[in-house]
Amino acid sequence: IKEQLEEPVELKKNDLIEFIEMYEERLIEEEFAENTRLKYVRNAKWFVETYASDDEYLKKTDVIQFKDDIQNKYTSSQTINSYITTINRFLHFCDLGELTVKKVKTQDDNVINDRIYEKEYKRMLRKSKQMDLHYLMRLMAETGIRVSERKFVTVEAINRSTLDFKVNNKGKWRTVPLPQELARELRRYADKNGIEKGQIINQDYRTIYNGVKRIAGLCKVKKEKV
Repeated sequence: IKEQLEEPVELKKNDLIEFIEMYEERLIEEEFAENTRLKYVRNAKWFVETYASDDEYLKKTDVIQFKDDIQNKYTSSQTINSYITTINRFLHFCDLGELTVKKVKTQDDNVINDRIYEKEYKRMLRKSKQMDLHYLMRLMAETGIRVSERKFVTVEAINRSTLDFKVNNKGKWRTVPLPQELARELRRYADKNGIEKGQIINQDYRTIYNGVKRIAGLCKVKKEKV
């Protein structure tokens, strides 16, 4: 009996069709929402009809082919993983868990989850005017410079006709384009504050760090994001 229980389950198309009816009953028992239940059963029927065979047992290569076909048909990782989830559940129900496939990596896996969204950035930008961090935040957002690179934003740099400035980071120089509107506003800021030469953003790192954290809190943005 033990040996029989340990034998891998092997199912052909007709076997899987019989499982679908029982599968639908199980979904009802587990109180799945009707739309979800219909989708799961519909996908299972399509999968069996497309990838199972009357002559051969369902194999892992068949399921991999299903995954490849879905990836070729759809571009959204969310849609692809939705299909994979429904078929994997059906395979587990049929005791074919060893045939399941992994989900694809979603776009969000390659993106920092704690990114600042545009609406949040705009709220913080408005609030930053009260704490003299407005132009630093704009420079970071619009040019991509780091806080440590603010020393390269000088009066001389913003008055260049080429509208760019050079930044040195760890011995490597790069040219950073400067938006025309931002350059004009930085010139007005320098004039207003009597900065005739040299660095324009003069706050120290701790003042900037604490200030940006405070702005985030006031704007109901997670402080971990900044």
